Amino acid sequence: MTVTIERHQTDLRLLSLQDRREAYLAAKEKLSEEDQQRIDKMIHDLVAAVKAKHTYCQFPLEGAMEVIAALGIFLNRRKT
Repeated sequence: MTVTIERHQTDLRLLSLQDRREAYLAAKEKLSEEDQQRIDKMIHDLVAAVKAKHTYCQFPLEGAMEVIAALGIFLNRRKT
């Protein structure tokens, strides 16, 4: 996964957790309102599903956002 930061392409795995979160949020802000709402729903649904299956598992919204972003990047690459 890569992200463009200040005109430089960077592998997301090399970024700090905070920088990755900011990159995901910046990318999400560029989407339409409808797509942003769909992503928010997917994030909340994923957290609910994980917590339903594993009651005591700590799985924050930020973790779900990272999973959804990784899936989106993977699926987008498969299209090309």
